[in-house]
Amino acid sequence: MSAEQLVATADDRKQPETAPEAASRQQTAMFLDAGDSQRIRLQPFPVLWRHEQKDQLQHAIDSLDRVYEEGFAQSGAILRGLNGKDVLSLIQLSPQAISDESSFGAVAMPNRYHVERVDHRTGNSHTAIGQGTVPFYCVVTFKLTPGKQNELLASFERALAHVRKQPGYISTSLLLSQDGRMAVQIGQFENRQHFRASLRQRKAIGVLAHGVFRRMKASFCGVWPKLPRIRLYEQAHAVAPKEPYSPNI
Repeated sequence: MSAEQLVATADDRKQPETAPEAASRQQTAMFLDAGDSQRIRLQPFPVLWRHEQKDQLQHAIDSLDRVYEEGFAQSGAILRGLNGKDVLSLIQLSPQAISDESSFGAVAMPNRYHVERVDHRTGNSHTAIGQGTVPFYCVVTFKLTPGKQNELLASFERALAHVRKQPGYISTSLLLSQDGRMAVQIGQFENRQHFRASLRQRKAIGVLAHGVFRRMKASFCGVWPKLPRIRLYEQAHAVAPKEPYSPNI
């Protein structure tokens, strides 16, 4: 199934949001800030069959809420995969959790990331997950060859020049793992319709094809051991920092 077909299927499932739900969502957000020393735990929850996604999604939400109440999470968000087989958890670890992990020598765990770069349409170095209208997410996961991060950053900057021009574009965030072996790119659009429109543009298709060629070449040249994995998501749950968020603009 194509990316556009996945978006269309999700549109059919979407139910109108009530006013109380919208008001609650606007006050609940996780923030990704490239100007802050955040440590993000990014954990995929595997789903073998589509009918199991609902249970796995609830498990991810319960896990986030539990570590949030226990003080190990400063904020967090859960994303639901549009293919019915993905659930993604993003948790901003609290200073307490970071201190505890450091004492156990767990600084470079594979699923621990820092926010390397955030490109936002406002020019800010931060973005929100779960605030305002529910955006559409495109998440690209890269497996990196150690010492090749500069090549990834250069590719990221080239892609931004085109992505910024797309209608409905909100932001693109780049997260790098603490062990230097993984990178995750999180793109946000205002809604599925804008993302679908961008897929139809000839120039967008050309940039995507050129990007795929670059990634294949990079894989063969040892920059990325495997081709990047692309997944489409919608926001399902979020918890906000308990203290008022003060972005590093």
